[in-house]
Amino acid sequence: MRPAVASPYLGSLFILTPVRGCREVQSTTTGPQVSVVIRLHRREQYIVEAVQSVLDSTIERTAYEILVVTDGLSKELRERLRELGVQILESGTLSSGEMLGIGVSSARGEVVAFLDDDDCFRPEKLATLLQVFSDPRVVYYHHGLQRVDLDRRPVAARAELAPVYSRFTLPLSRGDAAWIRRKGGMYNVSSIAVRRSALVPQIAALRPVTNGHDFALLLLLKGPGDVVIDGSRVLVDYRTHVSMGTHDFTGGQVSDVHVRFLEGTVRSFEWLCRVAPTPGARSFARCRAESYETLLATTTGRFVSGNPLRRTLAVRAAIGNLREGDVRSAAILSFLAFLSLYSRQWAVRFYIPLKRTELASIGLATAAMPSGPSTGASGST
Repeated sequence: MRPAVASPYLGSLFILTPVRGCREVQSTTTGPQVSVVIRLHRREQYIVEAVQSVLDSTIERTAYEILVVTDGLSKELRERLRELGVQILESGTLSSGEMLGIGVSSARGEVVAFLDDDDCFRPEKLATLLQVFSDPRVVYYHHGLQRVDLDRRPVAARAELAPVYSRFTLPLSRGDAAWIRRKGGMYNVSSIAVRRSALVPQIAALRPVTNGHDFALLLLLKGPGDVVIDGSRVLVDYRTHVSMGTHDFTGGQVSDVHVRFLEGTVRSFEWLCRVAPTPGARSFARCRAESYETLLATTTGRFVSGNPLRRTLAVRAAIGNLREGDVRSAAILSFLAFLSLYSRQWAVRFYIPLKRTELASIGLATAAMPSGPSTGASGST
């Protein structure tokens, strides 16, 4: 449950003392205590640096293992990763959730830390996880991040996770989930670690998730256990770039790739609406699905077709965001829906500058688009 200490952050409650305790996390086998799962999909140029960042950890090498789940890599890179002591798991061309599920199923450590193939851990990351998860009640941990450019130089951008420490008891209510999202405690899979025993029962539900897998890792947890959100610790360098044109709005148009991104995000949250194990998680996922469906309908002109169900969905999305305390998203969705009733072009003219401003605030330049995957739900909704 949320600690009863007053907070200056939007009236939320948190405490400032870090998790205490240095007791060792016990592995489920006579093996590593932490398993680092890296999903490698078409970004081979960064993977050795990502692996090396784990190897630079301050804890003993025997205390952790590195698993790279890939849908294909070159012979040279395969040999290089094996030289570094990495376990390579072949997956074929699968969803991000499927790849993460393969990694979790193969992990031997009780703590599973996720790392995107283009991000890097700080040296103290794994030691911090051993400290945090030494408390047997903790099943999920999310920490702060530093955005960096392609050369791993710090990028000046707004903090995506507020510098707060808060602890919640599972199952989460919709209000708890909404608070965590507003603070940034669901974004970026490289900032997330989960107790393996809490996630394994939900692997089948995780596998169909193609977008928003960082959200899914929390929403699929049933408990018992505690969720720790700790923005006071920055333990990962998060590479800032736009992959595969997902957020490319050059020419003042919404690209087909961006439309497919929105469609995939809607499908993923609709799936989570059905399979999330608690009412609060299902209700929260439904609001996200309705919000992204509203964005999709406004940017593609589907509201203009006159389907009253889509208009009702937009109203529900706005009300849902208001219930979750997100006035900004509610206002944006309402205004977009209003504009699109008259003209898709008007809605797009509002949507594109809005997205560009949002991306710029976190250090993203839409002109820089190296080859690579683009998954995960992100944005104001």
